Amino acid sequence: MPLISCPDCGKQVSSEAPSCPSCGRPITQSSPSAPAVLGARVCPYCGA
Repeated sequence: MPLISCPDCGKQVSSEAPSCPSCGRPITQSSPSAPAVLGARVCPYCGA
């Protein structure tokens, strides 16, 4: 299970988790054709 960074608090979260265990922000699933890159900066509102 890969880890992703929470867009709000930056903590590492399982890609299968429904929300961040640290801050509670819901974790949205990205498209399988566009895997998340650790450390990448992404707008939490629009994904750009």
